[in-house]
Amino acid sequence: MELNVLLETVAQQQGASVQPDGVTRSLRATRVGQLFTADWKAELVLAGMAYNVTVGGITGGANVALITGGGAGATTIDSDQPEMAIGTPTGYFHVPLSFEFAGQVDIDADVSEGNVILFADTVKTIPAPVIASATLETPVNLLGGGPAAISYAESQVTGANITSPVCSMLLAYATTQGSEVSAAGYAVPDLQCHWNLPFPILLKGPCSVIACWGGTKAVLGIASYCYAEVPISRFA
Repeated sequence: MELNVLLETVAQQQGASVQPDGVTRSLRATRVGQLFTADWKAELVLAGMAYNVTVGGITGGANVALITGGGAGATTIDSDQPEMAIGTPTGYFHVPLSFEFAGQVDIDADVSEGNVILFADTVKTIPAPVIASATLETPVNLLGGGPAAISYAESQVTGANITSPVCSMLLAYATTQGSEVSAAGYAVPDLQCHWNLPFPILLKGPCSVIACWGGTKAVLGIASYCYAEVPISRFA
């Protein structure tokens, strides 16, 4: 017996509607008729819910502009004066996607060190608007022309503290430490952090994600953080 089946799909690359559990759904297709599948990160990007915050950068043919870490006039990390802080309000999940960091530190003595840390405060968000001694950052939608972010972000907090963030969840950490080989030389590894989450973490707002770097000597760094903000109703 010959069985002919016509498979029908709905063209919907972006803006997929959310239905409750137990509801029958049509298969999705691309706009050219291919069966559409996307991993969880790509789905959030195509839904216009994913954003990037960049700390440091480059402008107008100049050299890269790095951000000096440490707080309160010191070189060591001070989480009350972070290098990056993103707050997501009530009604949304904050979903970390990736974090890229590269830093420079002058390791000029035995056991000199440099550190970078990324963590989440799952209880409170950072104050809004940003404090006067910080730089306002505008999250960039990873879907060009997508909606503006609900979350707010700041960088280079100096001179005044934000509401003390708590490390409820460590997301990423990297460190380097000088090791004296002889009186004439040192072996110094790089200070880099490459964090790409293979599974979703849903931080329920109000919450914050904080990045800090510093050490026994000044750490100059540049960072790129990607995340998604998703209405609670999408998953809950």
